[in-house]
Amino acid sequence: MKAHLSHGPVKKWLQKIWFSDKQQSPVDIDYAGTKFRLHPWDNVVERKIIFGSKCRDCKEINYLSQNLGAQSTFLDIGANIGYYTCSLATAGVGRVIAIEPHPVTLRRLQFNIASNRFSNVSVVPVAIGEEEGRLELTTVTGDLGSSSILNKSEQGTHETYTVPVKSLRQLCEEMDIERIDALKIDVEGYEDRALIPYFENTSRELWPKLIAIEHAHDKNWEIDVLESLKKYGYQGKLSTRSNTVFALDAAP
Repeated sequence: MKAHLSHGPVKKWLQKIWFSDKQQSPVDIDYAGTKFRLHPWDNVVERKIIFGSKCRDCKEINYLSQNLGAQSTFLDIGANIGYYTCSLATAGVGRVIAIEPHPVTLRRLQFNIASNRFSNVSVVPVAIGEEEGRLELTTVTGDLGSSSILNKSEQGTHETYTVPVKSLRQLCEEMDIERIDALKIDVEGYEDRALIPYFENTSRELWPKLIAIEHAHDKNWEIDVLESLKKYGYQGKLSTRSNTVFALDAAP
């Protein structure tokens, strides 16, 4: 099946038919040249890939793919089912590291990677935080992608998983990552805890050259990450409703 099914009344009609299926069967699609198995009933990202009238995050992915190549390393923090991971692996990025702690989306991520037979993708089943340890990850009913270490009292939350946590610096050392050409991060308001300690404890030559960051949950930040990135020498290259892509200025 191809993606971008419809929009408007036809879209609503198709969704009504789809969600009336009590079997909740997954669907296999080809999305911009990449294979995905999707479960739209419990994950907004998967739902939007199928029913969205536009290519999801195409501006961000196109910008990243145009500035990365066979010798590049890309980190996907909060990989979910692997939309960015698989899209950039398909685009020819040399090394892709997908970081995803939620056990359900992790299995879907691993399936999508295997379906595309990627040999350049590694999966790390941890959350990225300030330091090594374990934290509770709370699932939001109807949207696995909104699972968060924060907002445990949010209405509609249910299952909670205890997941391992590592700092970004520790992960880079363990994975022998000597440079980060691009990094995407979407961790539901935990972006400041994941990124700021890395910049404070790592030399500039190890900083990501490009960063695509979701800012939809910036109200949960203790530190304004966007302003911090600008102070570190990053320049905004494009901004959408949910994301901003930054590039590190070549000058120190």
